[in-house]
Amino acid sequence: MLEIWNKDKISKLTLNEKNMWFDCLNYKLEEDRKISLLDPFIKDKQKAIKADYFKYIESCATADNFYKY
Repeated sequence: MLEIWNKDKISKLTLNEKNMWFDCLNYKLEEDRKISLLDPFIKDKQKAIKADYFKYIESCATADNFYKY
């Protein structure tokens, strides 16, 4: 199912919804970023990637040049 998010929708996303979308959109992201799953700092890197994603999503609701996601 395709869902389009506008600023209003993004501003109302719950933490659970953000987590679900992160998991869907970033499946195997480590491989895309050439991060080895054996990296001793993998958990820290995964947390940083997720934090960056959440900041991005939250910034879309107020960005002047954002229309839909």
